[in-house]
Amino acid sequence: MDFLTAVFEDNDDAICVRGTDGALIGANRAFRDLFGDGQSIADRTREAEMDVVVSRQANTAEEHLNNRVWSVKRRPVLADTGEVGAVLTRWRDVTQQRRAEQDLVHYEHMVAHELQEPLRVVTAWSGRLSERHDLDEDAQALATRVLDAASRADRMAKAILAWSRIAGRQPKREVVALGKALDRVQEKLAEALAERGGVIIRGELGSVFADKRQLELLLQHLVANALTYCEGPPRVDVWLTRDDDGTSRLFVKDEGIGIPPEYQDRIFELYQRLHSRRRYPGSGIGLAICSRIAARHGGSLTVSSSTGAGATFELTLPAA
Repeated sequence: MDFLTAVFEDNDDAICVRGTDGALIGANRAFRDLFGDGQSIADRTREAEMDVVVSRQANTAEEHLNNRVWSVKRRPVLADTGEVGAVLTRWRDVTQQRRAEQDLVHYEHMVAHELQEPLRVVTAWSGRLSERHDLDEDAQALATRVLDAASRADRMAKAILAWSRIAGRQPKREVVALGKALDRVQEKLAEALAERGGVIIRGELGSVFADKRQLELLLQHLVANALTYCEGPPRVDVWLTRDDDGTSRLFVKDEGIGIPPEYQDRIFELYQRLHSRRRYPGSGIGLAICSRIAARHGGSLTVSSSTGAGATFELTLPAA
């Protein structure tokens, strides 16, 4: 057995290669253990793999088999002629990862939910105190500070709830018209756009295969950030491109204050802020939600930027 064959055979992922005629070219030990030998392999996986031959596009999905959760990636292997010569399929067991994610999501949701009631009480009573006229100046200032802190904590609890809902739910994918999605985002942000004198410039758009509510939430966060982190009247450009393999790339470009290169990975982490709340208000969780939405769709969210030169966010979504 040569080195490459040994690597293929001993891989922990279940891997198979199928020809365009549906015949199985090869399957490693993990794949045979999962599906069995012989005809059962052809019967159970051929149809999905033949779809890749027809579409010429890679796809990623999660499937449940034998009480386990599997991340399944299928992609065409092109011959020298440029035609599809075979389909490579990889099944990866992600059961433990998904269980850990669900446990974390449940904990986050519970904490955020339980925090809301006491925060409502603190907010209500501190609001009443701040409105009283018989308090001296120091007491009035203290009541106002408590109200501000409680309101900020309440916004944070709501943001954590939003995060946990995204993290705990598989996207319900459908064909989403980006123009209509952007219309709804623009309606929700109409007041902020008018207040800042902002405009949204639409380039080539079209449709993507995604969860409509999650995609709109992602767009809303990116556009809202563009309105917030800008010194002058904000301009936001939105456009879509598509690669030859069907990958969609959605761009949201602003003319804001920009992001230093050393912080461009950090901004997608939970509770990360580059500026003080006093100067730029926010929860520090919006871009983390956006990044999580991209990941749940099997895609990615990246940014290219430099200080003072605006930022361009790129959402990559795999082909349907």
